[in-house]
Amino acid sequence: MYTLPRNTAKTLGFSGKTAKLGFMITPRTPAAGQYLCPTLVVDLADEAATAALAGLIARYTLAGDLIRLEGELGAGKSTFSRHFLHALGHTGDVPSPTYTLVQLYETTPRVPVAHIDCYRLKSPEELDGLGLESFRQHGVILAEWPDKGGALLAADQPDFLSYHIQEMNNPGVLTVSFTSGATAQGRTVTLQGSRSWQRRFGLMFENVRRPRSETAQKAFLDGLGLRGYGVENLGGDWSFRSYWRVRLQDGTSRMLMDAPAPMEGVKEFADVAAFYNAHGLRAPKEYGRDEAEGYLLLEDFGGRALASVSGDEANAWYGVAIDALCHLCSVPARPGGRTFTPRDWWIDAARFTDWYMPMVRGHATSIAERAHYMGLWQKMFEAFKEIPQGTMPWDYQATNMLLLSNEPSLQNFGLIDIQDAKHTPISTDMAILLRDIRRAQNDELEAAMTTRAATTLGVDRALLAHTVDIASLHHCSRILGGLARIYVRDGKAAGPRKFIPRTWAVAHQSYANPALREIVDFMREWETPGLALMADAA
Repeated sequence: MYTLPRNTAKTLGFSGKTAKLGFMITPRTPAAGQYLCPTLVVDLADEAATAALAGLIARYTLAGDLIRLEGELGAGKSTFSRHFLHALGHTGDVPSPTYTLVQLYETTPRVPVAHIDCYRLKSPEELDGLGLESFRQHGVILAEWPDKGGALLAADQPDFLSYHIQEMNNPGVLTVSFTSGATAQGRTVTLQGSRSWQRRFGLMFENVRRPRSETAQKAFLDGLGLRGYGVENLGGDWSFRSYWRVRLQDGTSRMLMDAPAPMEGVKEFADVAAFYNAHGLRAPKEYGRDEAEGYLLLEDFGGRALASVSGDEANAWYGVAIDALCHLCSVPARPGGRTFTPRDWWIDAARFTDWYMPMVRGHATSIAERAHYMGLWQKMFEAFKEIPQGTMPWDYQATNMLLLSNEPSLQNFGLIDIQDAKHTPISTDMAILLRDIRRAQNDELEAAMTTRAATTLGVDRALLAHTVDIASLHHCSRILGGLARIYVRDGKAAGPRKFIPRTWAVAHQSYANPALREIVDFMREWETPGLALMADAA
């Protein structure tokens, strides 16, 4: 049994808000299309500024990250390391690992850390046998003098995934280089990040990301030749995108997607939409885009979503939703599109170990626990080999399906929020559709839709239902971790309080499947304390 921290966010080193940081980034207004910034220069006036920067980097550090600290003796690497570890929640001393090579912090509240000092290394082989590979995969390596550490600590290693995902759950490499500043206590720090870290720079520093500006939106719309229009803010979703209805003089309307770089982009959405429209499905037509700035003007599908209808009408439209997925299994994969791989499968499930478990018990998931959980999910990936695949929308829930008339058909079924589409087994999106955390459980509908898909595709119904069980629990692992991240890192309680209990209820729908017993046993230990934490936060 674990005692719940009274203030978990504080225990994990976060306040929910970004404090005044006390340092300056070299003034920079990005040129159009240059928001993805490989290198940033930060001026630190004193140790307090160093602590603020270390805390900010810790806030966005992920399991699997490599943090490389460069600079001469006395440049500030050890000071940064101390504040970085304290920001992650370590409360004790931070001794220099100069003579021991490595100091392990396996119970740091959020993520295990291996602190390495390679100054005295004569060859990279001296790091062999220290267990650092497991930290490179399941923890964080914080390395001083990393250039002496060979390939394990190299700066040019690729991100875990080759593409961007919105939540930045994609471990990468950050190099922090220290040089003397203008004063005795001052330092100048250069940050060089892999593409994953360059995305995170947009979260960390205001003058890196493209600001949201109605003036810039107007310039984009004017540039498309629009005149005399009105713009209505429709809000956003759990991403960084926002949506605006553009009302034209002729009484028609368009939809403006505002997807600020570097956290977001419009190319993936536009490319997937074009692919769907070319292969018999309905996605919004494009009327103009600015990829560099992140603006996209689209066909307006209106606001009547599948989530708004009920009874026989809803059942008929759910049948169309299943038919759309089956149709995607009959067309070629999108050229250059994303393919769902074991890496994607794991990085999604890992949110549970990386965010949810530390939130509940107040300290990091161990290297061994994370590796064990990874192995359990890797075995489950094999079950999908015989399941038909297609370029699935991925966020396939009833709020993202718009009904374009009263007649249920593929041509009247509009798809939005498709930018994360992947070539993946149909079971993944069936699980999202039929076991939606925003919708009440409906076993009769799920059974009918599973039979419909199995019949259409000519696959064994029991196997399809089995993989829906697996995919649903996998989504629950991902969602629980994402909600915990919102609660802990971003200080937002309303969504987690509402949806964590509902997500556990959906998870229960997979519990009876004997193939999932080990994963269920691993996850369910954290259900009751997590629900208690959410009740306490209310």
